[in-house]
Amino acid sequence: MDNNTFEDKYWRFIERDKKYHNQGKEFGKLCISQFSGEVFDDYDDNTYLADYIGSVMSIFPSGKFYMFWCSNFTWKDAAMDYCFNEGLESVLDDHNYWLESGEGDPTDLFICRSLDD
Repeated sequence: MDNNTFEDKYWRFIERDKKYHNQGKEFGKLCISQFSGEVFDDYDDNTYLADYIGSVMSIFPSGKFYMFWCSNFTWKDAAMDYCFNEGLESVLDDHNYWLESGEGDPTDLFICRSLDD
């Protein structure tokens, strides 16, 4: 059996490397500590707070934004970003925040929380 396929390398990296997961967690903690939130309404007229945290290209380890038809990334880029995102979202979830992309520019990222929290 060939253990060097894209998928094998990807999942072995994720199981082994906690560096990017921890970086995502630390970034999440920093974002929450600096959260100042601007009031927004969603399409169902729910009101929530959102804070711009930066661009995908400046936040995620690979510095890339993925489009399914492009080939500008490697398995390692994808694995690093996956680990970072898992760490980031785990911290946000633990504190009742969530990650959202921008409406006008999908590379813009916001952390959000309900006004009820």
